[in-house]
Amino acid sequence: MYSGVHGKFYEATVFENLKADEVEEFDKNFPHMEKLRFPGQWGYVEE
Repeated sequence: MYSGVHGKFYEATVFENLKADEVEEFDKNFPHMEKLRFPGQWGYVEE
């Protein structure tokens, strides 16, 4: 699928303990958009 793509991904520790209520408050600073979750993304839950 990603032929030729290689490297390492380092997740910043700042994203490990985000508080949902603080994230929601921050999101209010931007125009409304439907929240989507995709496989491999943080918070993805298969329905």
